[in-house]
Amino acid sequence: MQRFKAIAEKGELTYIDHHPWTETVSKENVSGRIVHALGSSSSELAYSVFKSKIDPTLSRVAIFGAIGDYQDNTPLILQLLERWDKRALYFESGLLTQGIEGQKRQYELKRGILTKLANNLPPSSDKRLAKLALEQSRLEEAAIQDIKAHVHVKGKIAYTLNFPFSLGKTAIYTKGLTGAPVGVAAEERKGMIDISLRTSSSKLDLNRLLRMITPKLGGSGGGHPQAAGARVPKEKFEEFLNELNKSLASK
Repeated sequence: MQRFKAIAEKGELTYIDHHPWTETVSKENVSGRIVHALGSSSSELAYSVFKSKIDPTLSRVAIFGAIGDYQDNTPLILQLLERWDKRALYFESGLLTQGIEGQKRQYELKRGILTKLANNLPPSSDKRLAKLALEQSRLEEAAIQDIKAHVHVKGKIAYTLNFPFSLGKTAIYTKGLTGAPVGVAAEERKGMIDISLRTSSSKLDLNRLLRMITPKLGGSGGGHPQAAGARVPKEKFEEFLNELNKSLASK
């Protein structure tokens, strides 16, 4: 918050976010302009704020982000899609999301991609990004073929532990290949278990459930209602699954 205050004192600060707001900080205590809404991607929110100042064709970038965030069915994005051949935009968005998947700490790569997007260049204009996307897609197909042998089903949860692939993607396919309401992908790191969770049910709020469950286990968690993450001590992972199942039993 101090950093926000320092920036706002020297110029104009706009904070844009689509994640559930933290319960420990009041919006009134955050310096600058806050643009916060659930149910829309951050790219859509950014486009809404700056659309009067930018080239209208940059609406494509808003759509790329919305597709990548699974928020491509909002009224504004559906309206923007009518301006374009949606097949081409979904292809471009696929290149973007697949290309940066697994590139967690490649900050220079991501800054370069961001610069090209800001200059209204589509992802397909970046040969390195396209190559990374193809490589990632091959790895993903291999993971899909292999993942079912590593899935465990516990109540309403299907989970994997230490499956060597992206946690988020693994959670998606763990859920999809088993039909379980919730997919969980977990991996051990230095005595802790990092967890990614996915659900397709609009009746579930993973963010709320994790914020209730994880503190009691010495961990933390949260995110979106249908896509969230958590971290708990290794010895508490089984208890985490049990507590999550108890919470899901009444849903």
